[in-house]
Amino acid sequence: MIVDPQYANAPIAYYSSFFNEGIKGYNKKDWPNASASFKQTVEWSDFIIANKLAKMEFDTSANLLAGAAFQNDKKDDAAIPYFTRLTDKKIGGDDNEFVYQFLMGYYFRKEDAANFEKYRALGKELYPKSEYFTYSEIDFIMSMEDEAEKEKRIEAKIAKEPTNIELIQNYGFILFDKLNAEDAKPVTNYAELEQKMINYLSQAGDNKPDDGKPYYYLGNHFVNKGVKINQDISKVTDDIKKANASAKPDKTGKLPPPPKELTDKRDALKKAYNDEIEKGLPFLLKSAEAYGKHTDLKGMELQNYKRLVDQLILIYGDKKIASKVPADKAKFEAEEKKWNAIYTKISH
Repeated sequence: MIVDPQYANAPIAYYSSFFNEGIKGYNKKDWPNASASFKQTVEWSDFIIANKLAKMEFDTSANLLAGAAFQNDKKDDAAIPYFTRLTDKKIGGDDNEFVYQFLMGYYFRKEDAANFEKYRALGKELYPKSEYFTYSEIDFIMSMEDEAEKEKRIEAKIAKEPTNIELIQNYGFILFDKLNAEDAKPVTNYAELEQKMINYLSQAGDNKPDDGKPYYYLGNHFVNKGVKINQDISKVTDDIKKANASAKPDKTGKLPPPPKELTDKRDALKKAYNDEIEKGLPFLLKSAEAYGKHTDLKGMELQNYKRLVDQLILIYGDKKIASKVPADKAKFEAEEKKWNAIYTKISH
């Protein structure tokens, strides 16, 4: 009966009434009432269109406002059907860009990579000048503020994409930052995360032989550990000096040796220091090999290379001093000279 010509104006009247109520609620930011009103508006507009009661093929405004009202009411799931009706028709315009952005964010949170890429591609097609649609899923993951959730998402993605070197490298850098943070609390699962970092950055370095950065970070991780140990060595050395200064000679005038617990601690720390440097050295050399392939390094990459070469000079200099085997001493001296020459070359 309602489609009978004599009743044709009734649906339009209902439509107008709900639309106006929706606008009132929207302007007042009364999102529950606005969303309920626009939901009814869309239902009536669909009825009007289906029964050809007005010259209208699709009600862009009602669907857009319904989706936006539900979005503002923090009911994202309810907003989706309205927004996807717009995007299915590739409806663009400056006022509608947020719809495609919202859908990207929604499906990112749902960990639905296929739909994330779908709406990213649509957004890129309709808004080619917008930077937002250049951001990949990895970019979204890396921008997450919840570190635990970020790591969870990365590891899940790596499990699905074990050959995604860019992702693997970025995760390696995140783990590096976590393990090498200056003021961070002690990491409870340090050994586990360290091994992951080694595995991921090694994989990245092996797959990017012309990029020195992955192995540079790996090498510096162990150098950083060595630096911290060296600080402990300095403290123990100071304690030994204090003990020597307060020591009293025996009847023969001979001073007693420093406390054995201190010298043992110092020796153990020196060994630990050398162990960390030895772990890092192969990575530093691989990084140097990769950086050395370039003649046009600039900015941070050049600074990394210079710092790396300086570290190699110091390491081989220390090895030369510590070595008691003439052949080894000569070998370490040759390495020290080689890296000194390279440092001079890249510094000019």
